[in-house]
Amino acid sequence: MTNTKLIEATMKEIETFFKLEGFPLTLDLKANFKTKAENWYNHTEITDAETLAAVTLLGDFKSGITIKEIEQIKEFFFPHTPPEYILYDGDMMEEIKWEGEN
Repeated sequence: MTNTKLIEATMKEIETFFKLEGFPLTLDLKANFKTKAENWYNHTEITDAETLAAVTLLGDFKSGITIKEIEQIKEFFFPHTPPEYILYDGDMMEEIKWEGEN
């Protein structure tokens, strides 16, 4: 049984990802991603759209994938900490100064 609302939310995440990256998302690609999302959903216990979108963007379902790997995939496709910032002193953010910046 497929969770239609979750699959729709997942597809919206994928469409947003493609828009932000500047890539066109054709009807064929949408259909392909929807099939992959349904397959991932049917073989895992993923219940949030962002995580399901991330593994769907990765590709076909992979048996034996760990929760840690799924979290890493999600962070790769949908990073929550901008790369120019690092965690400092437990809860404060500090900007990284790249070589050559003032």
